[in-house]
Amino acid sequence: MKNQIIVILCFLIGMLKVYSESKLFVQPDILFFPDSSNTMVLDTLLIANLGASNLQIDSIKNNRMYIYDVVGISDPGMHWFPIFSTEYYRDDAFSTLVVHPQDTLMLGVYSPELCPICKEMNRNYYFTDSLFIYSNDTTRFPYVITAFGWSHMAKVEEIIYPEENDIILEANYPNPFNNRTVISYRLSKQAYVQLSILDITGKVVLSLINDYEPRGIHEIVWSGTNSQGDTVSSGIYYLLLKVDDFSSVRKMMYIK
Repeated sequence: MKNQIIVILCFLIGMLKVYSESKLFVQPDILFFPDSSNTMVLDTLLIANLGASNLQIDSIKNNRMYIYDVVGISDPGMHWFPIFSTEYYRDDAFSTLVVHPQDTLMLGVYSPELCPICKEMNRNYYFTDSLFIYSNDTTRFPYVITAFGWSHMAKVEEIIYPEENDIILEANYPNPFNNRTVISYRLSKQAYVQLSILDITGKVVLSLINDYEPRGIHEIVWSGTNSQGDTVSSGIYYLLLKVDDFSSVRKMMYIK
């Protein structure tokens, strides 16, 4: 009788421990991106915590060399973050997500940008991938989501030979980059140039040029540092060129 009581107590303690832990639940377990005619499309993930303690999402990684954009739908104030392949992933590229007990978080996941594996450009590409959600729920570590469907490859910018009065900001190369990227622009005449790096919130990370520049083609290298000389976090950045009333923006992906 005593042994039976001990067994029952152990069982109840075990059940109480399981209940008190965070419990990750994801719906659905498949992301599908239909043919989008070369535009990004959105699918959603509902992440729920069925346990009694906070669920902490430490990272979301993927299996292939694709880059997904993720936004918060149920929490519009949540910062955008990227999902990188495990080959490129760095901890500082992801902000920890916390889901409170019996609460949910709706994420919007955009069809991936397939530039890192591009072989043929300017056409749709059928892909399959797996996303791995790492959290403090030890019963499901990691939680695996299947992603498949159609996505566009990043287009190669056409070489445009400007007219005499044109100002052109070229696409930086390489992009994505993890060490240095070359930025070039063309001026049809001498002008006051402002060339800046912005983060996804629009904040100026680094002012590259703020001076008069002569007519012609100019190149400058950005090594992924901010105005204090510190290396920036992995993610999307914007290159902004302003010349008089003209402005042009390019998107860049920095990967540590």
